[in-house]
Amino acid sequence: MEFWIRFILWILTGGYLIRAAWADRRSRTIPSRMIAVFGVLACGGRILLILGQGKSAFPDFILSLLPGACVLMLGFVTRQSVGYGDGLSLLIGGIAVGASSICAISLSAFALCAIWGIEKIILKKASSGAEIAFLPFVTVGYFLELAGILLERI
Repeated sequence: MEFWIRFILWILTGGYLIRAAWADRRSRTIPSRMIAVFGVLACGGRILLILGQGKSAFPDFILSLLPGACVLMLGFVTRQSVGYGDGLSLLIGGIAVGASSICAISLSAFALCAIWGIEKIILKKASSGAEIAFLPFVTVGYFLELAGILLERI
C-alpha cells in the first residue's frame, strides 16, 4: 500500500509541476486554486503514509518542509523576486515526495536556474535584473530526481 501511495504522489507532483511550470512561464503566476488542490491531495497522501509508517515518517515530513519554507522566506526578503507560488510549490512538493527528494530537486533547480541566468547575461540576451520563471527549473529537477530513483532501482 505504501508503494502505491508514494507512486500516486509522485505522479500527482509531476502533473502539477508540468501544469504550474507552463502557467509560470506564460504569465509569471501560478493559479492559487491549482496550488490549493495539489496541497490538499499531497497532505492527504502524506497523512496516509504517516499513519501507515508511524512515528518514523514524521521527521521526514518536518524536514520536507524546509526547502519550501526557505524559498518562501527568500520571497519575503526580496519582495517576491522569487515568488510565493514557487515557495508554496516547493513546500507542497516536499510534502508529496519527501525530504531527500525535494532537497535534490531544489538544489538542481537552483543550479540550473543559475546556469541559465549566467548564460543569458554572458550572451547579452538579458540584463542582471531580468525575471526568470523558476518552476520550469523545478520541473526539470523533478524529472532528474525521478530518473535517478528509477535508475537506482535497475
